[in-house]
Amino acid sequence: MLCHCVTWANRHRYTEQIEQMHRQRHEVFVEQLGWKELRRSDGRDIDEYDTDDSVYLLVLNDNGDVVASGRLNPSWARNQFEDESPLREKFAALPPPNGPKVWEGSRLLGGLPHRYGKDFARATLGILLAAGQEFGVRRGITGITSIFEAPALSRLQSIGWETDPLGLSTTYETDHGRGEGIAVVWKTDTRHLIRTRQAFGIAGPVLFEAAPVFEDADTEAPVYSLLNMAAELGARRMQDEGIAAMRAILNRAPAPEQTKRAV
Repeated sequence: MLCHCVTWANRHRYTEQIEQMHRQRHEVFVEQLGWKELRRSDGRDIDEYDTDDSVYLLVLNDNGDVVASGRLNPSWARNQFEDESPLREKFAALPPPNGPKVWEGSRLLGGLPHRYGKDFARATLGILLAAGQEFGVRRGITGITSIFEAPALSRLQSIGWETDPLGLSTTYETDHGRGEGIAVVWKTDTRHLIRTRQAFGIAGPVLFEAAPVFEDADTEAPVYSLLNMAAELGARRMQDEGIAAMRAILNRAPAPEQTKRAV
C-alpha cells in the first residue's frame, strides 16, 4: 500500500477518496470517540481548517479505498494553532512555532481496527506515520504541531519520536466522558523517518504524490494496484543494491556498478 499526498493541485483526482475520508473522520472522531463539537447532520467531519491549503495524507488499498488518513496545514495559513484559536488557547501554554519549516497536523486516523482488524490497522498506521516523516523531509519541514491524546503520544514516543510539549496535559469533554490531550511539536527528519520505518518493518518510500491537474487535463485517478506494485519493486531493488554494496565493502571487492564501469 501507498500513502497518497493530496494537495490542491491534484485534489480533483481524489474526489471519492476525500468524501470517504470526511465520512470516516465523522465515524471515528464523533461516533466512536464522542467529539461532540464535530457532529454534523450530514455525517461528514469538515471544519474551518479544511481549506485549499490543506494537504491530506491518504493510505489507500488496492481498490483505492481510504484505510488511514491525516491532515496537514502550513503554519502560515488557517490551522488549529493560529492566533486566537480556541484550541491554541486551551492546549498551548507556550507560543507554537511557525514559519516555512513548521506545519500543523490533525485528524490522524490511523487505520480502522473495527473494520479491518488490529494487525491491518497497525500496518496502515505505520505507513501513515512514515509518510508524515517523508512529507517533512521532502519539503524541508523540521517540526509539526499537533494535539495528541495521551495514549497516542505514548505510542509515538515508543517508536522513537521526539516531541516538545507546548503545554500540560489538558482534559476536554466528549459525549463519552472526559478525554485528555497534549499539544506538542513532533520533529521530522531522516533520523525519525528511519526509526519509523524500522518500527513498522517498512523497507522503502511509501509517499506518492500524483501530478497536478491542469485545466482540461485528464483527471483519471491513479491506478492504485500498479502504483503499489511499482513501490514494492522499487523498495526491493534499493534493498538489493544496498545489500550488494555492503557485501562488497565487507569483502573488500568493488561494488557491482564499479565493476561494470571498470569493464
